[in-house]
Amino acid sequence: MQAQTAVLAGPISYELDGQQYIAVNVGGNQQGGYYAPNYSRLLVFALNSKVQLPPVQEYIPPPLDPPPATAAAEVVNAGRSVYSQFCAVCHGEEGQTRGGGVSPDLTRSPMLHSQESFDTVVLRGALTERGMGSFAEALKPGDTQAIRAFIIARANELKNAPPPAFGAPPAQQQQRQEQQQGEQVEQPHVEQ
Repeated sequence: MQAQTAVLAGPISYELDGQQYIAVNVGGNQQGGYYAPNYSRLLVFALNSKVQLPPVQEYIPPPLDPPPATAAAEVVNAGRSVYSQFCAVCHGEEGQTRGGGVSPDLTRSPMLHSQESFDTVVLRGALTERGMGSFAEALKPGDTQAIRAFIIARANELKNAPPPAFGAPPAQQQQRQEQQQGEQVEQPHVEQ
């Protein structure tokens, strides 16, 4: 049976009105990232059942579209240090959650475009109900400005030099990058 996601625990078997059922929890983090559908559900199987799972949804991750990196190197380095201390445990090392993360990848956050929006979440706790509490007792506005500058710098680094595709041999990765660069430069020829 294709569960469309990870099987989280051992199944159980039970009987109800003389019919045997097998039930198993499925779901969890997906490779697509925090916002990817994880298809969490309880699957229950019975002999001669004809029910099918709905088709999987196409998922396109949020774009990597940071504002320009304009902060001084010392501000970015200070932000890296504060980020490592307060943010990395949930949001990933070096500003990027790896696939299947339990927290959003901040390099793709629209909050990078506004310090006020960033502080609304980090200092004022706008997303407390979703698990992102306020850090106002530990961080000051200068700290959050530095953190945001660091994440913006990392997002621009990733945008300008994306990491190689998972599992592809280095030669194929380089060939793919050269091909993509060539496609961007070539202009269509139109005869008149």
